[in-house]
Amino acid sequence: MTKFLFKQIDNTGLSLFRVVFGLLITLEAFGAIATGWVRRVFVDPDFTFNFIGFDFLQVLIGEGMYLYFVLMGILGIFVMLGYKYRIAMFSYAILWTTVYLMQKTSYNNHYYLMVLLCWIMAFLPVNKRYSLDVKFNPSLKSIAVSQWVKWTSSITGRNCFYVRFDC
Repeated sequence: MTKFLFKQIDNTGLSLFRVVFGLLITLEAFGAIATGWVRRVFVDPDFTFNFIGFDFLQVLIGEGMYLYFVLMGILGIFVMLGYKYRIAMFSYAILWTTVYLMQKTSYNNHYYLMVLLCWIMAFLPVNKRYSLDVKFNPSLKSIAVSQWVKWTSSITGRNCFYVRFDC
């Protein structure tokens, strides 16, 4: 089993997934501002419904939520480019999880999926190729990754698909 899980495989697909995922989370953050979702859900309401046990998570007053989402957009660009990937992905995961937990009224199962994917991506070594991290620190470069990373990604993707569409 160990030989199977730690067999080295090409990591091009994972690196390209990081780029696409980074683009999507960037568009999600900036799109939330552009479509007025941030104003409608966080800025305009006098009261927001948090998830039980997370009452300490409150929206930022005034223009603070816009800055919050701009920061998430910038972190998404960092993920896409592979710049300070681990810090950027962990930060985005924390920020998005906070957004998810601080408002219950506009629940969307896609937001929960994004929470899961952000946390999984934070732990995967997808910045080893085609990233600014490798450009600035060539010792990080690797054209291969252990097979467990592929299986983690595949199993997670399938489970999310089956859980979400098993009606």
